[in-house]
Amino acid sequence: MHIMFGDRLHFDYLRGLGKHAPDVGCMITMSLTGSKGSVDIEEKTLDEIVAATGGAKMPKEVAEHEWSERSYEFRVREMGVGAIPGEILVPIDSLEKVLAEMDKLVKGMKLKAPTIGTIADNNTVMLMPYYLTEEHNFWRSTAAMGFGKKLGDIAFENGGRPVGLGIFFAANLSKYRGKDGAELIRSIKKTMDPYEIMNPGKLVETGTRWGISMPAFLMNFGMNMMAGMKRLMPRDKMGERELSKLKK
Repeated sequence: MHIMFGDRLHFDYLRGLGKHAPDVGCMITMSLTGSKGSVDIEEKTLDEIVAATGGAKMPKEVAEHEWSERSYEFRVREMGVGAIPGEILVPIDSLEKVLAEMDKLVKGMKLKAPTIGTIADNNTVMLMPYYLTEEHNFWRSTAAMGFGKKLGDIAFENGGRPVGLGIFFAANLSKYRGKDGAELIRSIKKTMDPYEIMNPGKLVETGTRWGISMPAFLMNFGMNMMAGMKRLMPRDKMGERELSKLKK
């Protein structure tokens, strides 16, 4: 019925905050549904797959805890820092390549970025890496936002796409829906909201407070510039205090 996962750094951050979280390399949580007979067969098959790939089954109480926590992905925000997520959908057969490129991007931008995600359907996986940023340091936090643009590029290059639009990704509307589809959505928005009072500048185009639309190429150029700036900045130290607790 449901498959979700998180990597080591995600759980390390939670434990560093004093949360109840397992000490694991990564963990996959799966929820099965159906008759007892079918669930027993599926569970046995999953056990065999996990064992064959070097994994281990966690106790039932761990599974129940993780299931109850499934809607609270960003408890790390309690560190008092900015937690900015990226979110992409990619074909499952591209997952290994996407993860490798994501790892290279994270290291290149000098970020610490835990990854969580879920299986969206039989052919699609959603990856949601997030990073901590010094929200009171304007230049560092702004430059780090270029990560979302670069993450979206990785998704597009591998047959996927970013999730959502918003002020930074409204320029992707035509990529999502094609030229005709994007124009249809814009016309619907204009009909429903002729005075642009509903979430202006964040859905069908990137706008400014002065009512000026920003062309997609210019927004993408700016996001690439931010990513380039972040590569030149010192490595982030956000979360190190919490992680250091685990070494004592």
